[in-house]
Parts: sequence; C-alpha cells; structure tokens
Amino acid sequence: MWLPSWLVLPGSTEENFSIIEQHFVSSLHASPAQLAELIEQVKERGSGLENLAIIYAAGSTLPAPLSDALRSLSPATIMSSFGSTEAGGVMNGTIAVDGSVVYDPPLPSVHLEVVDDQGNPVPTETIGRLRIRSRSLPRGYAYLSVPDDSFQDGWFYSGDLAAQRVDGSVSLHGRSNEVINFNGVKINPEYLDGMLLSVPGVHDLAVFSVEGEVGEINAVVGIVVGDDFDLPTLQAEFSKFAQGLSIAGIFRVTEIPRSPMGKPLRKALAEQYRSAE
Repeated sequence: MWLPSWLVLPGSTEENFSIIEQHFVSSLHASPAQLAELIEQVKERGSGLENLAIIYAAGSTLPAPLSDALRSLSPATIMSSFGSTEAGGVMNGTIAVDGSVVYDPPLPSVHLEVVDDQGNPVPTETIGRLRIRSRSLPRGYAYLSVPDDSFQDGWFYSGDLAAQRVDGSVSLHGRSNEVINFNGVKINPEYLDGMLLSVPGVHDLAVFSVEGEVGEINAVVGIVVGDDFDLPTLQAEFSKFAQGLSIAGIFRVTEIPRSPMGKPLRKALAEQYRSAE
C-alpha cells in the first residue's frame, strides 16, 4: 500500500533529492532559497519533482520567477505556509499564477486579529498590524536585554501588515518594520522585490536604502543579473511600482545575502554597498 509522505528540507540539495526519490515524497516544505537551489538541480538532472502533490514555500515571499519555474517542472499545487518561531504554524494559502496569495482562515487553535497602532481591531478589508494568539504561544523572549513589544496581553505581534476578509481569509501586505520612508514616500521593499524579479535578466535582487550626503534616504537595488539584463526596463518598472521614485544606485553582486529562511539581509547589503563606494 502506498502512503503519502512529506518532507521539510533538512540538508544539502543532493541529500534532499535522495530522500524525495527513495521515500516517494508527495509534499515538500522549503524556503524560497532552498527551492531555488532545488530548481537548478532539477534542470541539471532533467527530473526530480514529478511525484510531488504539494509544495509549501515558507519563511518569506516566493518570488514570481521561482513560482513559474516550479510550475514548469512539477504538477504540484504551490502553496505559501505562514507562521513564525514564536507562534508556530498559522495559516496556509495557494499561490496564484500571478503570485498573489489569499490565506485560508487560521489553523485550529490559532486566533488572529488585524489591529491599528493602538491595538484596536480594524474593519474588514483594512490593512493593519497582524497579531496572533495560540495555545502554544510563549509569554515573551527569555533573557532579552532590551525592551520588546512583540508580546502584549497574550498576543504576539508578528510585524506583518495584513487585511482580513469577511470569510476569515487573510492577505498579507509586507512587513511593518521593513517599510522604508524615502523622504516622505513609504515603500515596502519586499513588494518591490517581487515586482522587479520579472525584469529580463534579473536572477535575484533586493531593494535597500542608504543615506545620502545631505541626509536624504536613497533607494538602491542590490542585484544578480545575467547577460540579457535590461537596465532601462528595471528603472522604468521601479518607478512604476515605487510611486514615481527613481533608483539612486545599482549594486551588482554575485549573491544576495539571505537568512537561513531566505529573507534578504538588507542591512548587510547596505553595509556592502557603503564599503564598495
């Protein structure tokens, strides 16, 4: 009798492939960075993901080019798994072809609310701060040497911006602590990352900010590109999605620094950029 099995990617790409093939894995959980490595290996091998039924991307937003590549290599349904170390698994949602995600209502035993800066629930379809409560939620961080307001009155404030619909489904709108104020124009860099990854020749990128000579905040794009990279298209797309702002600098790198969960390390990129000037 065949039983479905699932895998949270534990090791190197080769080790993961071996497990997928030997144990007939049907469900895969991975960060975008791990999925990117897996995609390259599949292209080299010519096979490897045909038996998967579901692929869960976790840790950060799955860029549209990666989602498209997975669809071309596997018949699996591609989903986004939202959660955190503090709150555990919270909710799952199917990633549409256009890259958008509407998350299903939260998992059993998880309760969430979308609130304003004062902690008051906002109306449905209104963007606010996401807070989460669950049975396994800790009371706070141990041995923290600086004040932290992530845990308040039994709630965990995840740092995400969200809106909830009447049916309980949820859409995410970036990170409240990642929003960059470019001299009065507030932009979520994660949103820009997703939009700009579709530019021809762009393999990976991350938008970050640096302070100018007179204190102004400038937008810089850290970028990994191929020979077919089209700079004018990137500049036009940036202005289109960044409320008319212009790129102050292009920082070409061989790799975007990321956390183990695939999140771009924007401060590290900014430091590299300043060191290279």
